[in-house]
Amino acid sequence: MSGVEPPKATLLGRLLGIPKLRRWEGPVIRFVFALVVFTTLPLERISGNWLFGYDGWLAPTGRVDYDSQPVETGIAKFFDLTFMSNEALQPWLWVISVVCLIAYVWGRGLVIALPVVLAITVCARTLENSQGFMFHKYQIVSTVLLMQTAAVLVCFVWDLCLRWRGKQARWGNRLDDVMVRYSQIGIIGAYMLAGIAKVDNSDGEWVANSPYFGLDAVRTHRQEYYAHLEGERFAEIPQATWMLESPMRTRVLMGLGLLLEFICVFALFHRVLALVMGVLLVSFHVQIAALMTVHFIYNEIIVYIFLVNPVFWIGAGGLWLWNKARGDRGEPRAVEA
Repeated sequence: MSGVEPPKATLLGRLLGIPKLRRWEGPVIRFVFALVVFTTLPLERISGNWLFGYDGWLAPTGRVDYDSQPVETGIAKFFDLTFMSNEALQPWLWVISVVCLIAYVWGRGLVIALPVVLAITVCARTLENSQGFMFHKYQIVSTVLLMQTAAVLVCFVWDLCLRWRGKQARWGNRLDDVMVRYSQIGIIGAYMLAGIAKVDNSDGEWVANSPYFGLDAVRTHRQEYYAHLEGERFAEIPQATWMLESPMRTRVLMGLGLLLEFICVFALFHRVLALVMGVLLVSFHVQIAALMTVHFIYNEIIVYIFLVNPVFWIGAGGLWLWNKARGDRGEPRAVEA
């Protein structure tokens, strides 16, 4: 009689479980994400500097400069966030942000570094969103920061409790695993909530009304024209014409995108599914950018980092080739990291 099979993980257990990363994944992912976070921070750009200047490829977004918060949103209902516009605060923000991001990449002091960077980001973007318009460009970055901060704080408190009870700490050497996993959960949760909001706010008619997004595309182009007063921005928009004249095709395309927002939860089950869902999400953003000229570049970058995860695939592919080459020469195979 065969041995008893171990119980299979429940659906919730598989979704919320913490897979073990390869040794190289965590540090590289932290480094790449730190670069992304730096480009979104509300720091004064250093004029004329090739790296951090106005034309620099790694320049921050620039200082958030508002002296009031007329339409209070989020924590702005409880705090006056206009201090983020204080020019005298900028040198301190530069030092604090750089030190915290270096600590984050190094993997030390995360329980302090992550909350500080999150606070800077949330305060600046909440002030920006309290001006009477909503700005979603950096929302996905803030979501990942929030999830990583929560994961680090929970693990820190958990390990403190274990030590207090005389037991060995559990999560200290697995923080990378936890942070990456809950970053994925935050990303997927954001897409699923966006899908639910679309259906709820449209009373279930989001797909049926999707051809009218062509009008939104026209509105966006006209806003660009009035912002820059450049004649070519007032030209005819073939994408909008296509959406309005091909309503059924538009509904199919938008319907597939809505479906993708709901089924992307399967990315949590396996690396291959995460890769597939990540590629599909990025492809959908590219299609939306082509049709409606609405770009979510940071969404695409974050999906690449945490779902597509080229760090793993490149590293695993390199190890496979290395092991195969050594095996063909009759040498001992390298131990997989």
